[in-house]
Amino acid sequence: MDELVDKSAISLLISQLGLPMVKEVLEAFIPDAQANISFLQVNWHEAAHTQELRLRAHSLKSSAANIGFKALSELAKKLEDDCINPQDNTINSNQEALDKLSLLLETSLNELALMGLS
Repeated sequence: MDELVDKSAISLLISQLGLPMVKEVLEAFIPDAQANISFLQVNWHEAAHTQELRLRAHSLKSSAANIGFKALSELAKKLEDDCINPQDNTINSNQEALDKLSLLLETSLNELALMGLS
C-alpha cells in the first residue's frame, strides 16, 4: 500500500502551527471528510450530481493533502479526474475506490493516533 500519512507534512504543520492547532485542524477535517466521503459513496452513480461530485472529490483531495493524508488525497484526485474526464464508464466502475475512501480515512487516523495525534 502507498504511504498513508506523509509524516514530514505532519511534522511541518506541527512546527508551523503548534500541536494544539494541528489537533484543531484535524477535529475540523474529520467530519468534513466523512461528509464528503458519504456524499461521494451515495451519489456517485447519479449523473445529475456530476458537478457536486467533482467539487466534493476536489475538497477531499485538497484537505487530505493539506494534513498529509497522502493515500486518501491520491484516491480522491483519481475520482475528481474521473468526474472531469469520464472515459469508458469510469464513473460507473469506481465502486472499489469509493468503498476504499472510508477505510483510508480510518487507517490514516489510526496512523496519526500511533504518532500521538489523536
